[in-house]
Amino acid sequence: MLSPWVTAMVAASALVAAVLVLVLLWRWADRLGLPPDRVATAQLEAVKIAASVLVAAGGLYALYLTARRQRTQELELAQRDRVQEHAERVADDARDDARTRRTNDLYAKAVEQLGSEHHAVRHGALYALEHLAQDNPDYRAPVAKVLCAYLRSPFTPPSDAPTTARPLGVRRLPRRHRAHRLAAPRPTTGTPRPGPHVSLLGRHQEREVRLTAQRILADHLRPGPDADHPAPTYWQDIGLDLTDATLIDFDFAHCRINSTATFTNATFTGDARFDEATFTGAARFGGVSFAGDATFTNATFTGDARFDEATFAAAWFDEATFTGDATFTNATFTGDARFDEATFAAAWFSEATFTGDATFTNATFTGDARFDEATFTGAARFGGVSFAGAARFGGVSFAAAAWFTGATFTGDARFGGVSFAAAAWFTGATFAAAVRFGEATFVGDARFSGVSFAAARFGEATFTGAAWFDEAAFTGTATFTNATFTGDAGFGEATFAAAAWFTGATFAAAWFDGVSFAGDAWFGEATFAAAWFDGVSFAGDAWFGEATFTAAATCPGTRVAVRRDRVDVWMEGWTATDAEDGEWTYLVPVPAVLSTPPVDSP
Repeated sequence: MLSPWVTAMVAASALVAAVLVLVLLWRWADRLGLPPDRVATAQLEAVKIAASVLVAAGGLYALYLTARRQRTQELELAQRDRVQEHAERVADDARDDARTRRTNDLYAKAVEQLGSEHHAVRHGALYALEHLAQDNPDYRAPVAKVLCAYLRSPFTPPSDAPTTARPLGVRRLPRRHRAHRLAAPRPTTGTPRPGPHVSLLGRHQEREVRLTAQRILADHLRPGPDADHPAPTYWQDIGLDLTDATLIDFDFAHCRINSTATFTNATFTGDARFDEATFTGAARFGGVSFAGDATFTNATFTGDARFDEATFAAAWFDEATFTGDATFTNATFTGDARFDEATFAAAWFSEATFTGDATFTNATFTGDARFDEATFTGAARFGGVSFAGAARFGGVSFAAAAWFTGATFTGDARFGGVSFAAAAWFTGATFAAAVRFGEATFVGDARFSGVSFAAARFGEATFTGAAWFDEAAFTGTATFTNATFTGDAGFGEATFAAAAWFTGATFAAAWFDGVSFAGDAWFGEATFAAAWFDGVSFAGDAWFGEATFTAAATCPGTRVAVRRDRVDVWMEGWTATDAEDGEWTYLVPVPAVLSTPPVDSP
């Protein structure tokens, strides 16, 4: 606001200016020397100009006052807006604080209600937590942790149907004692026990509460049909810690977990479903990659476990126990998969894909194990595995090394059409029933040293690298019909208790030193580029009809032992010597027969 003195000074200044203009113009008119009538006119104009100056000064001052008043109003409005904005922020902060306090109170109240002894209250608490987390994304991870903590609490599942009958072996109290107990007042102080209850009815009620907790977790881990545009109910980046949890009919089918999930020591009662589940990090199921680790170490599956078409970044199933069927059909393991010392009643890994290393070391399959058409891009380790039922690896592709060292196959083992792109190790393995490697392909070295075969079929198998069967024991029929050995084939000190068929086989270099054939041996139409039979013994018939030995197969000192009563059935290419040893006589190859045939021969 302007002071009155300022206005008076401005008015005086304007008046003085007008007077000065009047005086100057008046004197200027007198000095021009104009006629009197013109002087009067000029003086009149001077008065008008002075008046105009005075009016202009007043107008300028009025304009200034108007502009100043406008500026003041604008400042007042801006100040009012700032005050209003500040008030709104304060109100918003107050509302946020109130909402936060209310949300915290609801959260705390719901968590507290989970410890109620009434199952209906616990049910309500779960739904309250679900609604709270859905409306407040910041609470989703804490709520998931609370639900997991609840499921981790000790719990003994009830029988299928509730009953009020007393447990077996529990003596019924006398009537007077029962009446006294009923009349006794119930305690009203103390904190109620959360979760499981001792009574059978209470366990049934608790079972329903736990099923609700499991369903809430599963419902909010399903992104819907389009993973790139998940449903609004999908909770991303929440972790699961269900260590030691007892899970009932667990259904995580179609779930997608983008954070760490741990099921270590968990017990899955009833069936467990993980069909088409996606674990985008490393997965561990030891006792099922999540964007962190998924651990099922030492987990127990009392019913069927289904992981069909599931996707794992890495999976740990170490020491897991599958008492029902375990199916991993079309499952994909993009990282390492470990099933070390796991126990399977029956397992299906048909058409599964293992991109990282797959380890089943010391695992036990008490029922059938199916890996048909599976693909192992990384190393496959089955060392020490026990297959009590049938083991089916038909059409499997091993891109890296495969270890079956010390494995035990009690039932039929099928490796027909298997492709081993790298080394295949079966050293010390035991095949108690028939094993089939028909049409299998071994690109790298194949080691069957010390293996025990009941009946072995390698018909039309291809060995590109070295094949070692030294000290192997064939207690049943051994079939290598039309097999191809491009590299070295070593059967040194092997024993064939029954018939051995090498009909039509092709050998680049074959070592049969010290081999014992207790049954018939058939090498008809076989081709040997180089062959050593030092110290071989044939107790049965030996057939080399139409076999071909090139010059490289002329091995000085090579001899075989046959029973004297069998010499007459020995075919062309060998001749008996005078050396005898008990019932045995010795044969040596005839150089003329073993040499390279003439070029013009048919």
